[in-house]
Amino acid sequence: MKITKFIFQILTVLLFSSFSLYQEPSFIDFTNKIQSYDLGIVFVTDSIHVGDERIKVNKQEPLGYIGDNYQRFYIHFTSVKKNPENPLQYFLSGKTRVKNNICDFKGTITIVSAKLRKGNSQLANRQGFAIGKYKFYENSQLPATGFLEGKVTTNFYLDKRQKMVYDDLESFSDNFANNQFQGTWTSYKTRVTKKCNWGDYRIPASNDLDMGVAEFMVHQKYRKNGWENYLNAWNGEANLPATKIARQEENAKWWK
Repeated sequence: MKITKFIFQILTVLLFSSFSLYQEPSFIDFTNKIQSYDLGIVFVTDSIHVGDERIKVNKQEPLGYIGDNYQRFYIHFTSVKKNPENPLQYFLSGKTRVKNNICDFKGTITIVSAKLRKGNSQLANRQGFAIGKYKFYENSQLPATGFLEGKVTTNFYLDKRQKMVYDDLESFSDNFANNQFQGTWTSYKTRVTKKCNWGDYRIPASNDLDMGVAEFMVHQKYRKNGWENYLNAWNGEANLPATKIARQEENAKWWK
């Protein structure tokens, strides 16, 4: 009886030890160490790698929307600089666009936390992510302008040389996304606030706007809200003249 009880105790200890190991977090805090890196390259990278052969291709411009009707929203960062007095803060500038209204803006992203995947001898690239808060101020001298604020989640990895890189390791995945900005836009003049979200390859909290499985695809009922050219570009035969024209428009550098 005593032997049976002893065996039971041993098995219980082993069970809970295994459970504890299984429950051990796969990420460690990286907030302090990220101060010695520059996340700017992750925010503004112009290329990513795709496929098993890691072919380098141009990164798509961010996809975004504003308002409850999912009006298409464009944003492009023209400059990102690390604050020399605060290693967790970045100064950004760029331009936004809604319909034909293009506006310049300036603002900041402040990192509030960061995590890095635990390393091991077989892991060449250690993935991580950072969460920050942002606030961007559009030019108040222009019409229909305001400020953007919210939360951003950005994914990176450290390569074998410990260099920080835009995380495109899972670019093959249906749910691949990065630089996910979720927040609001508030008008200077009326103080009206609207949802305004954007991101690389997917948009956070896009609900029924995004009906795509393998990639972002707009629901037809929002076609007239600034998404018509996008649908013409990516929902048609690649060799058709109309499709080629639409893709040229999608790739146009509207911020210049």
